[in-house]
Amino acid sequence: MSSQTVASLCSGKNPTHLAFSDESHQNKGRYRGVGTVSLATANHEAFDKELAVVLRDCGLREFKWTDLSSAQHRFAALKIVDWVFPKLLERSVRIDVLTWDTHDSRHKIEGRDDIANLARMYYHLFKNVLRERWPNESLWAIYPDENSAINWSDMDSFLSYAGMTVEAQGTLSETSKWKRRITTEFSIHRILPCRSHEHVFVQLADLSVGLAVYSRTHYLRYEQWRDNSGGQTCFDFKRESEIQLSRSDRERCQVLCDLDRRCKDAKLGVSLKSFKGLRSPKAISALNFWWYEPQVEKDKAPTTKTVSPSGNGTAKSA
Repeated sequence: MSSQTVASLCSGKNPTHLAFSDESHQNKGRYRGVGTVSLATANHEAFDKELAVVLRDCGLREFKWTDLSSAQHRFAALKIVDWVFPKLLERSVRIDVLTWDTHDSRHKIEGRDDIANLARMYYHLFKNVLRERWPNESLWAIYPDENSAINWSDMDSFLSYAGMTVEAQGTLSETSKWKRRITTEFSIHRILPCRSHEHVFVQLADLSVGLAVYSRTHYLRYEQWRDNSGGQTCFDFKRESEIQLSRSDRERCQVLCDLDRRCKDAKLGVSLKSFKGLRSPKAISALNFWWYEPQVEKDKAPTTKTVSPSGNGTAKSA
């Protein structure tokens, strides 16, 4: 992390809150997701140092979900979860993950534009988290992973992909009004793409969205692994699963099992078994796994031929 503080990167007023984001499987697989880790700017410096120490003690320069196929990375993931849980319980940190099913009625269409759809999912996530889960007067700086499929440096491009309408405020071609609206609606001061290895909270977002997508994509593997663990602890193996599990499956299942246990012990309202994937039926805690569900028949994902579709679906907790 640069010695220059995150807050000082924003000109004018300093942001009161920060959100770090990452995405998983944005252009492949049935289940895909985006996630944010949000916190007050006042807590960032101390928390950043603490989490950096956790990673350093695990011998890692950077945690990446795609590398979670070894005991070292599994141990790091467990330590990260161990570090963040007290912060979640005291609500000094929030983790919010939105996943969607590309086989549902909204997404299973010809010519779907996955990048445009990804931008809309970020829009829904921002709407639920930045505006509704933190104080109304919050001023935000957003730090997405620079490897995102979205060109975050171009705000007009993001708003265009998100299909934002400017009802009673002008036409979609008036980009200056788009900018004023996103500033007004979400109080986003600035979006600053960043390198994940320099920001541990992007790595935490990566772990969170990775677990969410994995839990939905490979729930049967997790169930088989859990059943074959003998029902004693999350870390015992009795026999080979009927489903051939890879080394990464075994490591990831241990982390998923630990997370599920912690959520139950802390009564965070996160379900795994009931929905065959991580899901928060009600948004009652600072850890939420939301599933996007289309609300009306006309709610369809944008296509490469779409100019400005409505995108009427919502990210529901229930």
